[in-house]
Amino acid sequence: MIFSMNTLSGVAGAAFSVMAINFVEDRLPVVALMTADAVEFSNDYTARVTGRKVLDCPIVKDSFVGWYRIGATWQEVAISFPDDATPNDSRPTGKQDFGLWRWHDVPSEARQVRMALLHNCGGNIRLTSVGPFNVTAATEG
Repeated sequence: MIFSMNTLSGVAGAAFSVMAINFVEDRLPVVALMTADAVEFSNDYTARVTGRKVLDCPIVKDSFVGWYRIGATWQEVAISFPDDATPNDSRPTGKQDFGLWRWHDVPSEARQVRMALLHNCGGNIRLTSVGPFNVTAATEG
């Protein structure tokens, strides 16, 4: 069986393209351009979180962990989603309003919050860190 040089070049080019796409996808974040607008800060810190879902990777059920920072130290804290009855459901790719996120029992000295969760990207489990967001007082309006 004889292959022409064009055929071999085409096969090699296609293989390289697939490898390049996989290389890039492995380095893309699942979410990006995330922002948090403060809604309330009493004992809990609540913010509306928006951003972009980049990759179509489902959430690993109940993998959410909240964090707050005082000084250089991050402390784990419970996190909930008060306006989302199904937080384990994955959202489609694109621009998203991820809803209200509530970090519980956040001390008034806290300066930042963040959240970590797991995504399943085709069998590859990825740790996704969202934030940090600066803790601010809620704005009126």
